[in-house]
Amino acid sequence: MAKQLQYKTQIEQGEIVQSWHVSQSVDAFSATNQEAYDISVSGSFKVTGSVWIKPITLLEQTNSYLLSYDDATGQVFKQQTGGGGAGTSGTSGTSGISGTSGNSGTSGTSGISGTSGATGTSGTSGGAGFSIVNNNSIRYITSTANSGQIEVLSTGNFYGGLNWSRVGTTITIDSDLHGLLDGDCVLIRNCGDTDYVYSPITFISNDEFDITNAVNSGDSTGTAGAYIPAVKSTSVSTAASTIVSPNSGNVQVNSIKINTGGTIGGSIYTLTMPQSISNGAGGNNSLVTSNMPVVQAYRLDTGQMDTSVYVVANTSNNFNQFPVSGMNGLIVYNIKLIF
Repeated sequence: MAKQLQYKTQIEQGEIVQSWHVSQSVDAFSATNQEAYDISVSGSFKVTGSVWIKPITLLEQTNSYLLSYDDATGQVFKQQTGGGGAGTSGTSGTSGISGTSGNSGTSGTSGISGTSGATGTSGTSGGAGFSIVNNNSIRYITSTANSGQIEVLSTGNFYGGLNWSRVGTTITIDSDLHGLLDGDCVLIRNCGDTDYVYSPITFISNDEFDITNAVNSGDSTGTAGAYIPAVKSTSVSTAASTIVSPNSGNVQVNSIKINTGGTIGGSIYTLTMPQSISNGAGGNNSLVTSNMPVVQAYRLDTGQMDTSVYVVANTSNNFNQFPVSGMNGLIVYNIKLIF
C-alpha cells in the first residue's frame, strides 16, 4: 500500500523544520530510489521532460477513456470513448510493393588450394624407332673351279646383334649354340669393313667360330655383327658338282647358275642336291619327294638358249641327282636351275 505524506501539522511559522519533514517528499519524487506515495494534484500539473508510467501500476476501470494532447498549449485532456464494445477487426490491407534489391555483397576471399591428386598411371611405351633389317635372301659364289663359276641364290636364318672381334683377316664371332660345324659356310654382315663376305668357318666352340678371309681394315670390334648360313659346292668338275647344306640354319636353295668353265666332254651335267626339306631344296629321297628343277641352258658360243637341254628324273635311286641332258659336249654352257 502506498504511503501518505505526513507532518503537515508540524510545519508552522517560526517552528524548526526537521529532516524527516522533507525526506518523504524527496523519497516520493526521487528518480533513483523512489518510494510509493499517494500524490494528489489539484489544478494544473506542468511537466517539462519525459513522463513515464509503469504499466503494472495503472488502475483498471470499466469506462473507456483516452488521453489527448494539445500540441499548442501542451495540455493533456481526458476524452471518453464510445460506450459500445470493441468493433470487429478491419480487413487486412493490401501488401505493399516489394522493395528494390539490395546491392550485391563483396566477393568472399579465395579458399585454400586443395591437396594434389594422386599420380596418374604411366603411359604406354612408345613404338620402336626406325631400323634397317638386312635381307636374308642372299646371292653368293660357291666355286670358281675349272675356270667356271657356281652362283647360288638362297635364304636362311638371320643371326644378328652379335659381338665380334678382328685380328688381321680373322674375325671371331660370338653366337650362342650356333650349331655349325667346321667347314660349314656363312655369309658375314656388319663386321666393320667385312660385309657381305661368303666364307667357310673354323669351329672354336659351341658359342664361337672364326672366318679367315676378312677384310684387313676398319673396326676391330663390334656388337652388331651378323651372318646367314649358306650352302657350299664340292666335287666340282666341268660335268658335275654337289651342293652341301650347313649343319644348321634352315637354308633353302632357290636357284643355281652353273658356268661349266670348259666343255663338258659329253652331253650330261649332273647336279647332286641335299636331301632335306628344311635345309636344302626339297626332300629328294624318293620319286615323290624329288624336287625337279626347271632348267635353262645357254650356249656361250652363240649366246642362245639351247632348247634341246632337259632334266631326267631318276626313278629308282639317286633321287637327289639331277642329270642335265641333251648338251653339246664341245660347248661351254651357262646352266640355270630353279627350285
